[in-house]
Amino acid sequence: MMTVTPLTKDLIHELLAVSEVPCISLYMPTHRSHPEKMQDVIRYKNLVKQVEESLTEKYPDADVQKLQKPFHTLAEDPEFWNHNSIGIGVLCAPGLFEVIRLQTPVKELVIVADNFHTKPLRHYLQSADRYQVLALTMDDIHLFEGNRQSLPEIALPDDFPKTITKALGEELTDEHITAASYGGVSGESSSMHNGQGGYTFH
Repeated sequence: MMTVTPLTKDLIHELLAVSEVPCISLYMPTHRSHPEKMQDVIRYKNLVKQVEESLTEKYPDADVQKLQKPFHTLAEDPEFWNHNSIGIGVLCAPGLFEVIRLQTPVKELVIVADNFHTKPLRHYLQSADRYQVLALTMDDIHLFEGNRQSLPEIALPDDFPKTITKALGEELTDEHITAASYGGVSGESSSMHNGQGGYTFH
């Protein structure tokens, strides 16, 4: 599946510092459920056609085919479109291609210019109800990002350590977990397992 870039302030700073032209900014709303979900790829391809037209008109010396290639790769990625959020931002320049999922609605927009259009991204970062949730177990790690409307899971990079063993190594085993007695506020004792990863109360 196409790699999705987490949206951070550092990413926006990097985008604003890009000096290679042209800079292509594509935004569009997406859907999680059928039948609207089935139309997202079609609408995306129509926007990609607008990108090509703008490139040809404004930057006749640009390598349009090379710039368009990652856009077409994304269009043919069913795994990506099967896990839609509420919106996406796709930003491209020579040597750069970033795909960002957004949890707030955005309008369809294509801008080809000497710099990126980052206003929708900055507006999203300033949203007061945006938050992330990190879910950890002994066997798996999941990251979610959302707001009051939804909390979809973020796809982690393939090389991200998705288990405690992969993150900390083989030294984290059951043999290294010890038990102790803990007296609560009520005076009752409860079992507390103290491992390298933290505490679990029973």
